[in-house]
Order: sequence, then structure tokens, then C-alpha cells
Amino acid sequence: MKQFPVRGICLTSQSKEEDIDIVSRFFSPAQGIDEDQVNGSSHGALGPYWCEKLSKQQLVSKQLSKRGGVIYVAPHHNKVLIAGAAVTALQGELNI
Repeated sequence: MKQFPVRGICLTSQSKEEDIDIVSRFFSPAQGIDEDQVNGSSHGALGPYWCEKLSKQQLVSKQLSKRGGVIYVAPHHNKVLIAGAAVTALQGELNI
């Protein structure tokens, strides 16, 4: 996968778990991320796609990485609302 000139690959499927609508995994080894633990940004596309496919206004997604995580997704007009537990990976300050 490291040789593919893509920014990332997202795999997704409808879930078999009763309280989870979809599952996903996200890989981006060409950018040094073998597998993203929980990728909120990919759900900006997954949310509208799966909500339409499942005829739902919002959905619950589970990322199936080693650490895993649950993401709540709700497309709303021209944006997608995303919620869930978060971990600070980088912190900084921009001085202009």
C-alpha cells in the first residue's frame, strides 16, 4: 500500500452489531500512517453516503482499528456534524 500514490484508503461496511450502523478502517501508509486509529475526517464523506443508503438522519460508526472508537455522525445541510471521544495528538500555538 505504501507505493500507491493516494492520500488514504478507507474501507467501510454496514455493521452487523445492533447499536452500530457502519464500521470502517482507514489506512494512509504513504503518509507514514499505517492505520489511523479513529479517523473523523473520513466520516465527512462516509456520513452523507451511509445516511442516504440506510435512509437515516444520523448514524453511529465504529472504527475497527486496534484502539478503535465510536463516532457519531449527522449530515446537516452543507456540513457534517461529528462527535465522539477525542485524544489530543498535537498541541501548538500560532503566532502571527
